[in-house]
Amino acid sequence: MAIRNRNTLKTFFETGDIPSQDQFIDLIDSFKHQNDTNALLLTDREIVSIANRIATINNGFVEYYFDKMSNSLIKLNVAQENEENQEIEIRCDIHDNGDVKRQYFVGNGPYNVAIKEFESEKLQANEYYYLYYETSLYDSVDRLIGHKLPTTFNGFEFGKLDGRSFHFYIKKQNFGKELNVLHTNIKFINKTAIPIEYKCQSTNWRDIYRKENTITAHYDQWDHLYFSYNADMTKADHTIECSVYDTDTNELLIIDYLEPGINYRHFGNSSDAVGNRADKVRNITIECIKV
Repeated sequence: MAIRNRNTLKTFFETGDIPSQDQFIDLIDSFKHQNDTNALLLTDREIVSIANRIATINNGFVEYYFDKMSNSLIKLNVAQENEENQEIEIRCDIHDNGDVKRQYFVGNGPYNVAIKEFESEKLQANEYYYLYYETSLYDSVDRLIGHKLPTTFNGFEFGKLDGRSFHFYIKKQNFGKELNVLHTNIKFINKTAIPIEYKCQSTNWRDIYRKENTITAHYDQWDHLYFSYNADMTKADHTIECSVYDTDTNELLIIDYLEPGINYRHFGNSSDAVGNRADKVRNITIECIKV
């Protein structure tokens, strides 16, 4: 009984032949059954060949790594139009920490990714999980999980994503103290004809670019906020000034300038002319005007 090539198998069934039991066994063993899903049934060459084939097909993939996250399990749910929901199971042991890995799913953006299940070792005092993920090629988000913050990743939604790839990583950190969530109300006013998005961030907390009012959920150990902006200024003939005010005192905190000829949508901006952050402010107004 042996695995034989196609040409040999064909000779067992030529006109007038009476195949033997062993030849039938060789025929069956020479091909993989539809239920043979165990990777051990594939040779290394076959596995590499399949992996290379998958990489050339226009399917999506999740790319990730963990740091100090041994004995963890994450199940992701990928939902998209015209496709059944797909589940990606990610296991991490002590040997995986820091290794970048990739898993594929059928189809590509737009799609929604959510954490269906998260299991890991219990957090000790002052320990938190730090999550970083990319919503697009030019935008990313940071969040912390644990204790007085949201305490689990279960049900966490990464939102609607575009493109073929989705990148994220999670690591465990100890900040030496217990953290609490702080909220700052942000009102955004754009008095120009050019669409503008703003991004608000702090240490270990970063929001998406947006154009509507919002409320932050940053952390009390880092009670300061930075701002950057997205706008396509390639056809503009004027500068735009975006000013950040303390709404309660009307104090000017930061001024940023968007210059003509630049597409800030690709890179954002960080050209603070007056001040560079808003410290311990609960209500903020951002106003963008033509200058």
